[in-house]
Amino acid sequence: MPIISRNKILCKYSRANENLTEHEENVIKWIKHYTAGSIIRSEPWDHFTDASLQSRRLDDLSEEDRESLLREVFEDTDKMHIGRFCLSRMSVDHREQLLALFPLKVLRIYLHRPYLHFFMDAANKVWDQLSGKNFTCLLDIIIHQKILELWTDFDYVGLLRQFWRRSPDHLKQYVKETDIFEILMEIVKNGFPLKDIPLRFFSEAPFSYI
Repeated sequence: MPIISRNKILCKYSRANENLTEHEENVIKWIKHYTAGSIIRSEPWDHFTDASLQSRRLDDLSEEDRESLLREVFEDTDKMHIGRFCLSRMSVDHREQLLALFPLKVLRIYLHRPYLHFFMDAANKVWDQLSGKNFTCLLDIIIHQKILELWTDFDYVGLLRQFWRRSPDHLKQYVKETDIFEILMEIVKNGFPLKDIPLRFFSEAPFSYI
């Protein structure tokens, strides 16, 4: 578009006291970007899918672009396996940054193999960032998705006890007002029987993560 034409359009949409529509405001914005030499470029990873993310294409990116892509995907995805893959390909420093920013999201992934041994160390770093609801969600995952489902790949009762006992008082106080407190205390104090499981263990609905 010739400069004179661009200036006419800009002038038209810049008149004082003009009630501009959203479309007209966008026209002004793009003209300003164009005249300032601002060009919107696509990022190298714009066309990645969940499948191609886990392919060799990821290794074709520079280290900086790869880390940026993994962080962006991690922040946006609700898929556990995609989030887990992103963490697995990140540097330690970048994982620590995401832990501080998204403690619940990262700790949920650390409740699954191969990251279980990282869970308590990670939790100890973010007690101040965890909300009462976040904390309750994590307790509930350990109880309902691991212990009550009879997973034996890890000592989940021991993990539950550690997680509860190391937690700050304000988080404990929050959980005391929730439906999972009774079953939590039962398991923390008495463990969990692998046979003849009392029906009361299954009487409460899992905690809502939403």
